[in-house]
Amino acid sequence: MAMPGQQLKIAIAGAGGLGSLFGGRLFAHAQVTLIARGERLQTLREQGVVINVDGESDSCSPTVIDSENPDELAGLAEIDYLLFACKTQHTEEFARLLAPYIGESTQIVSLQNGVDNEIILEEQFGRSIIGAMTVRFGAHLSPNGQVDVVGELITRVGDYPTGVSPRLDPLVAALNRAGFAAAAVDDIRLESWKKMVINCACNPVSALQFGDIQTLYKTPSSRWVMQNMMREAAAAAAADGVEIGPAELEQLSAALEAMPPLRSSMQVDAERGTPLELGGLTGAIMRRAAALGQEALVTSTVHNLLLSRYPNAAV
Repeated sequence: MAMPGQQLKIAIAGAGGLGSLFGGRLFAHAQVTLIARGERLQTLREQGVVINVDGESDSCSPTVIDSENPDELAGLAEIDYLLFACKTQHTEEFARLLAPYIGESTQIVSLQNGVDNEIILEEQFGRSIIGAMTVRFGAHLSPNGQVDVVGELITRVGDYPTGVSPRLDPLVAALNRAGFAAAAVDDIRLESWKKMVINCACNPVSALQFGDIQTLYKTPSSRWVMQNMMREAAAAAAADGVEIGPAELEQLSAALEAMPPLRSSMQVDAERGTPLELGGLTGAIMRRAAALGQEALVTSTVHNLLLSRYPNAAV
C-alpha cells in the first residue's frame, strides 16, 4: 500500500462508461491505469478520458494498457487496488487473465452489477475481496467515446461479505477527494443485494421498453412488472443467506420512485446491439430461485422475452 504522502496506484479492469468515470475522476488524486482492449483501447489512447456532467466536460489522459499485451500487464505488479468495472459476463475471463500479474498485496475491488462477481474474484485471486456499489447514477459511453454521467456519485464499499477493515480507508478517502460521495458499510453483500433487487427490475424492463427508469416506474403496467420482479429477486436473496423483507422492499420502492430519469446500462447495450448482462442479473435470480425450489415467473418471462429479441445476450 502507498506510504503516507504517496499517491495510490489504482488500476481499473474495464474502461467502459463506469470504469472510465472512476479512472477519470481518480486521475488527479491517484496513479491511474485503465486496462482496455480493441476499439476502446484505441479511443482512449487517442483522446484520453472525457467526462460530461451537467453540461460541463473534463478530460484527462491516464495510463492505458492493452489487456492482451503481457509486457504492458507486467506493470500491474505493484498496484494498490485493482477495480473491476467490466460487464459481469467478462469477470471470470478478465480475472483469469490478470491474476498472474497482480501482486499479493493488491486489494481486489468489484464495482459491478450483480451478486456473483465477488465470489468469482475470490476464486480467481485466492484472497478476500472488497465489494463496492454505485448508487443513483449512470455512466454511459456516447458514440464519440466520451462518458455521459447522470445522477449523484454515491458509492459504498465494504469487506465482502461483511465487515469494515482499515484496507478500505485509503480507497474511500481517494474516492471522496475525487468527487464521489463514498462511505464504508458493514454489510456490503446486503447492500449489493438491495441494488440487485432494483437492477433486476429496472434494467431488463428498460431494455424491453426503451424508456427511462423514472417514466417506467410511474407507468402502471410496467410498474406492475417491475414490482413483481423486485419481489422475486428479494425472495431469491435467501439462497445467499440474505433477508430482504417487506419493509426493505418498501424502502427500495421509494428509492425507485425518487430515481432520476436514467437510462439503464442494459438499455444502452440493447440500443447498441451489444450483449446484454442477463446472466448476472435475471439469470442469477432464476438460478437462486431454482435452488430454493421457487418459481420466478415474471423474471423468467422477461428474461426469455429479452433472449428472443437479443439472441446474443450473455446468459
